[in-house]
Amino acid sequence: MAEGNQMCSICLDTLKDPKTLSCNHAFCSGCIEGHVLQNGRNDIFTCPLCNREVKISRDDVNSVMGEGAIESPIIRVSPKCDVCGPNISAACRCLDCEENYCQVCSEVHIKMKSSRNHTLRDLAVLDCEEIVAPRRHMYCPEHLEEEIKIVCKACKNIPICQFCKILKHDTHASRLLADEAMEIRSIFEKNLTLCKEQLEYLERCTRDSEARDKELDMSEQGEIRKIIHQEDYLVYLLKCLNERIKIQAEQLNRDIRQRYTEARKENDVYKGKLAMEKIKCQSLQGEAQELIDTTTDIQVVQMADRLTEEFKHLEKDRKLCSTNPQKDQRNVITPATSWMQSIESKIIDILKTVPKEEGSTIQLCLIFLTGQKSFLEVNSLDQTIREIKQKIHDRHGIPEGNLRLRLPFLGKELQDNNNLRNYCLHDGSQIEVIIKVGSTD
Repeated sequence: MAEGNQMCSICLDTLKDPKTLSCNHAFCSGCIEGHVLQNGRNDIFTCPLCNREVKISRDDVNSVMGEGAIESPIIRVSPKCDVCGPNISAACRCLDCEENYCQVCSEVHIKMKSSRNHTLRDLAVLDCEEIVAPRRHMYCPEHLEEEIKIVCKACKNIPICQFCKILKHDTHASRLLADEAMEIRSIFEKNLTLCKEQLEYLERCTRDSEARDKELDMSEQGEIRKIIHQEDYLVYLLKCLNERIKIQAEQLNRDIRQRYTEARKENDVYKGKLAMEKIKCQSLQGEAQELIDTTTDIQVVQMADRLTEEFKHLEKDRKLCSTNPQKDQRNVITPATSWMQSIESKIIDILKTVPKEEGSTIQLCLIFLTGQKSFLEVNSLDQTIREIKQKIHDRHGIPEGNLRLRLPFLGKELQDNNNLRNYCLHDGSQIEVIIKVGSTD
C-alpha cells in the first residue's frame, strides 16, 4: 500500500514517519513519542490501540523518542503469535483478520471454514507498508479480544464492542458501526459533490471577474481617450471660433470706420456747400438791405429784376441743402424695438395660420431686405428678444424656452455680447425662427 493511504490511530491522520510496535500497530513517530512520555512507567507502556503492554528498554525508548536516531522509520520488533501468547514467535500474518500466527496456528487458521479464503503472508517477506496499513478491524480496549462493531448514539457515537453494549449501554440507542460509517460516507460524498460544484462555480466567477477587470480597464481607457479627444476637439473649435470672432469683429470695425469715413466726407462736402450758400445769402442780404435803405428809386427799379432772380435761386438752394447726409447716417442705426416688432408680427401670423400639434416644431425663415446694411444695437436687441419671448408666452402660451431666434452672426443664437456695440445685418440676411409646440424638454 502507498503511504498516503496509511492512518495513525492516535491523530487519525496519514502516518508521518511511522513506528511499528511489537503488536504490529503503527503510529506516527511524534504521536507514539508523546504517548510514551505521558503513559510510560518503568520502561513499560501500553499500545494506544489494543492496550497490550509493550516492554521497551531505555535504549529503545530513546530510539523511539529520539530525532533521527535511527535510519529506518520502522521499528523492527519480532511479533508474537496472537493465539499462543507472547512466548511463541509468529511466522505468518493474516491480512484479513490482521492477526499474527505461529506456524501451527497458521495451518489451523487456513483450514477453518470461516477463514479458508483469508490471505496469509510470511512475516519474513511481508512488506513494512502492509504491516502498518490501516486496520479494518479495531478492538475494544477493555475486552481485548472483542472487535468494535457498534456505536452508541446516546453517548455521541462512541465506538463500543458487543460486551460494552450489554454491560454499560444496554438501554442506549445504538447502531452498527459499518452502517453508521456508510451513512456518514454517503453524506460526505454528497458534500464533496457540493464542494466540487461550488469550486467550479467559484472558478467560473473568478474567470468572469478577471474578464470583467479587463473589460473595465478597456472601458476606462476608452472613456479617457474619448474625453481627451473631445477636449482636443473643443479646444480646436474654440480656437476656430475665436479666429472667426476676430475676423468678424475686424470686418465690422472696418465697415463701421469706412461707413463713418464716407459719411464725414459727405458731411464735409455738405458743409462746403453750406458755406458757399451762406456767403451768397449774406451778399444777397446786404444788397437787398442796401436797396431798401440807401438806393434811389431809379436804382431800385434797375436792381429789382436781378435781385428777384437771385432770391429764386436762393429758394432752390435751400431745398438742396435740406438733404442732410447726417440724417441718413442716423437712420442706418436701426432701433432694435422697431426691428423686432416686425419679427413679432410675423411670428403671430404664423401661429394663427399654421396648425399646431403637441410636440411639433414650427420652423420659418425671414429674409431681411432693406437695400443696405443695418446696424442693430446689441444691448437693446437682446432685451427686446426677451420681451418678444415673454409676449409670445403670455398671448399664445408658448414657453420662452420653446422660441429661438437664430441670427446669421457666426451661425449661433444671439446671446449677450459686450464686445460689440452694434450687430450688423447685411441686406438679404436670413433670420431663422424655431417654435416648438408643447412643454419644454
